[in-house]
Amino acid sequence: MISKNNFKKVVPQLREQNKGSLDYKQSSWDTFVGWKERERRIVKDEKGSSVKILMPVFLHGQIVQEINKKGESVPVIREQGHHLFHISQTKEVA
Repeated sequence: MISKNNFKKVVPQLREQNKGSLDYKQSSWDTFVGWKERERRIVKDEKGSSVKILMPVFLHGQIVQEINKKGESVPVIREQGHHLFHISQTKEVA
């Protein structure tokens, strides 16, 4: 599931793309993999809403670290594109 912090940042992107026609509760939106983990499937031919989310960079299953100006090790964060689907675009797995 998309984090609460990232979800707050993408709500304006979702509203712009969907013209306010859907609800914008965090529990109503997820990625393809997120819905799969929640035992729901995307309905055939549905298109997700494209959003930009800040995410840590992974390499071989580990979060990539860098040294900041204070000499501390911090995760590398990049903006990445994702597709979010509304619950109305999904169906329960039988």
